[in-house]
Parts: sequence; structure tokens; C-alpha cells
Amino acid sequence: MIGIAAALVLTTASASSAIQVTVDTNRATQPSFDTRFAGVGWETDAYLYQAGLSQKTEFRQAARNLAPAWLRVGGISADWVNYTGTRPQRPLSWWPTTDSEFSMQTMMDLFDFCNSTGFDLVLDLSELYGRNCSHGAGNTTCTGAWDTSNLKGLLAWLAAHPGAASRGRLRAVELGNELTRGLHITMPQQIEDYRALMGAIGDAWRADPAVAPPVSGPSTDICDGTSLDFMRSVEPLAAFNYHSYPARGCPSAQNYYGQVLSPSWLRRGVWQRDQHANASLCAAQWRSLGLGQRGTALRVTETNSCFAIQGASMSSFANTFWYVASLGQMAQAGVSMHSRWNMASGPFALLLPSTDKGAVITTAADYWVAALHKRTVGRGPVLNASVAGDDDTPVLAYAHCSGSAGQSGAVYAPGAVTLMLVNTNNASEETVSFSGVSSATPRHQWILTAPDGPDGPMYAGNATILNDQASPLALGADGSLPGLAPVVVAHSASMIMPPLSVAFVVLQGATASACMQDAGRG
Repeated sequence: MIGIAAALVLTTASASSAIQVTVDTNRATQPSFDTRFAGVGWETDAYLYQAGLSQKTEFRQAARNLAPAWLRVGGISADWVNYTGTRPQRPLSWWPTTDSEFSMQTMMDLFDFCNSTGFDLVLDLSELYGRNCSHGAGNTTCTGAWDTSNLKGLLAWLAAHPGAASRGRLRAVELGNELTRGLHITMPQQIEDYRALMGAIGDAWRADPAVAPPVSGPSTDICDGTSLDFMRSVEPLAAFNYHSYPARGCPSAQNYYGQVLSPSWLRRGVWQRDQHANASLCAAQWRSLGLGQRGTALRVTETNSCFAIQGASMSSFANTFWYVASLGQMAQAGVSMHSRWNMASGPFALLLPSTDKGAVITTAADYWVAALHKRTVGRGPVLNASVAGDDDTPVLAYAHCSGSAGQSGAVYAPGAVTLMLVNTNNASEETVSFSGVSSATPRHQWILTAPDGPDGPMYAGNATILNDQASPLALGADGSLPGLAPVVVAHSASMIMPPLSVAFVVLQGATASACMQDAGRG
């Protein structure tokens, strides 16, 4: 794979002076952070077809490297499954029109996977069963009543096997997937369906309601008046769930790269001006109704930079720029679950079996961002990091309280700060200076880059270099992580970010007062 930087207009100005990143160490933008936040999703059909993959020891280890994490199993195919009867396995489809069997043995296998890997499960349930659905080009319209017998059969089984659900880390259920934007059904219908779901759960767990799975939803892909109607009408709700693919208009590789490598789009297009879901409005509605104070979390149960691209892949190194910006901005907004789509299928795949005999599992470049995020970010408050300049300044920064650095062997003292940084300049390195923190303690740095090619960094491929090492990062044959030790740098030394790079930096001696209030280390 060769770089295609010459075909795009990106940030190419030479770095003339250090870009200042200021960390507010005294005030948090969010009071807490869930270390399961950087999670992953798995399309139901893909899981059904890849059940053997989920049982492989090396695949489980590759997933376990990213725990603790949320796992959402769902998607449009979740609305086309039968839990209680025998059905032939339909051909794999991203837009199914017939039911496929999701047996209780399959459920047990899923629970076993979650128990083995340390993933907490959000399970998307079928809402179209029994409805009369007509299938047009790219859309399905359904009429008639929802047949709840399929759902009730599953709930009865779960209630009868409480140990299985507990060991399987079933933390929430949701109903339906993106059903109201394309008018599969209307939002008033979905609200009534959720009330029916809650009633069915109450009936199934009448003897012990405390162990019933919490209900979250509606997994909408549009924030507008319908999302507000749902928030106002459905309670108690464990979480409001929605989806986001902000670079919606990216039918071509050039259009896609032009967005995910643009500092102005990364600053404004990922969250504030999300072209797909209008994501920031859902958060504003959630805040305005005080749902967080009432115990309703805000979760993004499906997200990636774009839903479909011709000639490009969301496994590329370029996608890491969206991923870092999305992780940083959603955490700042109070989102507690960021479910990157998809675990192991399609152009989104985070993990896939390798054709290389020397490695069983290949990874998307985002995998290494997730691995470092888990090893450097703690569960204390979310901090604010500001970058001097305007929307076109090539460096972006996000700040958290630090946790354990995992394989580096370090456990950071309370008050340490983790920064996530990106440099979108594709022609020049950028010098970064830090303000608001001072320390005599050396900092730890992990810098990720794409391999160099004849036209510059090969960001269209998924190969990822750590700290200028000779070879790209790769999992072991058993799915284990390679060494991820940081470079140790004097705090006073300038930080140099190579062209098109992503970095994690731990300021060990920052003594951030906001981070010293939380005794738990993530």
C-alpha cells in the first residue's frame, strides 16, 4: 500500500514555532470516567457467522488486551433473529430480510466470550419480529404489531439462567437498531415497544427484579425531536444510546481522507457538526433533562468515522485521527461508552484472521490507540486541554487523569496526567510545548506513525510504528501484545511530533489537583 498524500490538500505548512498545549489541572470537564469507555461493537450477523472465531484462544487474547471494555452486540441484523425456534442460517447480509436463528447455545457462547475477555455486554434485541416489512432500496418499512413471543422466550430463558447472564457480564439490553430515521417504524411505536419490553422484563423477573438486566436505548442514528421524545417518555432508562458516523458524505477515498486528516474537521466535524447523527444535540438534550443526575448514562453504542467508503478502509492509520478526536471529545461531553464499530467484519474490522503464517490476527491501526488508551488513562475526572491557534492548527490534544501503564510496568501516582495528541501536518514535524503543568519528573511518550513510503507516510494502510521502531506493531501468534514500553523524556525537553502522528504522553509529576481527588487508579 503506498501513500496517496500527493493527491490531497492537507496541512502542509512548515512548523515555525512550538505549539502550546495548556492543561487545566484544577478543574474537570467531567467528574468521572468509566475505564470501559473505549469499547467495541459486533454486528449480530457477523458474530453468528464468526462464532468459531470468538472461541479461538488467540482471538480471545487479542480482545482481552483491550479490557475492561464495553461490547455491544447488535446492529440492523439484530432485528432479524429468532431466539426460540429453529431457523436456517441465512446468507450473511448487512440488510437482512429474513430471520436467522440465535440459539441459546449461541447466547451461552457469547456469554463465555465476555466472561473470558472481561468485556461487559450490551445486547441489542429484535424489535421487528412478526411485523409486516416491505423491503425497498436501502430501506425497510414495517407495519403491524410487534410479536413479543420471540422476546419473551429469550427473557424467560435468561431469568431461568441468572448465573449464565451474570457470568456472561450482561450489563444492559436495548431494543431495535436505527429504526425511526428510515421509518422502519415510528418513534411513538418504538416508545410503546420499550414500555412493552419493560413490562415483559418485570414479568420475567417478578421473583427477583434486582437481577433483571437494565434497559437502555433506543440506538437511534439521529438526534432531533424524536430523540427528545424518547428521553421524555421512557423511564427508568439505564442509558440513552445513539450512533454516529460523522464523515457521512465520504463515498470516495479522497473525500474520506480529506476529512479525517483535516484539523478543522477533526475539531468541529466529529462532534459539534456531526453530519450523520447531529451527535452533540443528543448530549444537549440529555443534559437539559438532567438525565445524568437521575442515573441515565449517555452511550454511543455504534460509531466510526464513516459508514461506507469506496477504495478505503476504516482499518487504516488515517482512521486513528478520527478515533483519537472522537474518544477525546465524547469523553469531554459526558459519554460513558464509545463502541467502535466493528469487532471483526467488513471495512470497519478491528481484528481479523491474518493470511500471514507468522501472525494469526491482524489489527486495524485503531487497535493500538485502544491498547494505549487502556494502559494510560485512569478513571478519574476528564480534564481540558487547549491548543493555541485556530481550527487549522495541526495539533489537537485531549487530557485525562492517568492510570496504570500496563506493560511498561509503571503505576502512576495520583495527579499524573495523560495527553492524547495528533499531528495532522503531513509534510512537517511539529514541536509541542506544555503549559499549566510543571515537574522535574520525566514524562513517558508513545508516538504512533505510519511507515514511510515514496509519497510520505503510508496512512492508507493499517501498519503502525511505535516510537520509530524498525518494524510495525503486531500481535503474537497467541494474540498477546508486543512490548509497549514508552520512551522516557526529560519533562523540560521539547516534544517533537512527526508528520501525521498520534501520541500518548504521561506527565508523571503533574500533580493535577483534579486527579488527586480520585483514589482509584484505572
